[in-house]
Amino acid sequence: MNDKFEFLIMGQQFKRLYEKCYDQLMTEYDLKKIDIDVLYFLSHSGEYDTARDISNFIYVSKAHVSKSIESLHTKQLIELVPDPSDRRYVHIKITEQGQPVANQVVLIKEKINSILFRGVSTEEKQLMIELTNKIICNINDELERS
Repeated sequence: MNDKFEFLIMGQQFKRLYEKCYDQLMTEYDLKKIDIDVLYFLSHSGEYDTARDISNFIYVSKAHVSKSIESLHTKQLIELVPDPSDRRYVHIKITEQGQPVANQVVLIKEKINSILFRGVSTEEKQLMIELTNKIICNINDELERS
């Protein structure tokens, strides 16, 4: 196996790039990586806006998501809206105050993607997406067997 591929999927270089790109925003708003991930998810999730949805889609424990939601709520970047038809569910919405922060998250994510795919053709990018999906399926299949 190619060592560079293993380093890529282990994510250390990506983590360093991510931290470099988000450092100023994280410092300015006292955010953690999980907070950035939650804001990004909520800005694109549509009807998927519960803590369970976030946990399932971004593969983070419910405990970490709950702590992030509490922190973001305290900072008034999100609001918690009880479901009118089922009180067991709470919907999470980005507040008016949180929207500029979420917009910055999206812009930084776009910048990261442009860095990652610089010099990569549309066909290569599509192939990468297809291969990544297969690898993720293989990982999930194996984890479910255990």
